[in-house]
Amino acid sequence: MEFKIIENPKYTNRIDFGLHLNPDNDPLKFFFSSMRKEGFPDLIQGAIRGEGYIGSPEGVFFFGDLDGEDFAEGNIFKEHEVKVYHDNFGETIITKQLFCEILFDYSTRLLKHCQEKEFNLGQQWEKNMQDMLKQLEGML
Repeated sequence: MEFKIIENPKYTNRIDFGLHLNPDNDPLKFFFSSMRKEGFPDLIQGAIRGEGYIGSPEGVFFFGDLDGEDFAEGNIFKEHEVKVYHDNFGETIITKQLFCEILFDYSTRLLKHCQEKEFNLGQQWEKNMQDMLKQLEGML
């Protein structure tokens, strides 16, 4: 799968940038566009630790989040993969590496966007984003 950050996506009016994915992947695209800005530091920290993030209406599961019930029902994926879901657009399984690459690029653009547009999410949010992005970059 190929991805790039685009300006003014036609699929959302929530934010003025988004994802172009080839092949198209609605669960992944809307996962990112639906995420609340405030939740990104926690999402990045979870990705670094290999832990999922559950928002509303979106979330991501890592292999370590699977439990006995998931295995019994066959609702599993490989250790190097993640399951991304959106309540309205379904779910998709992609590699953890690809997810982290998209997360890094998207979050970097989000931080820039918030600084340029002067969204007041606070200095602590900005510091957390910068710290988490440095750690995530070290994983890539």
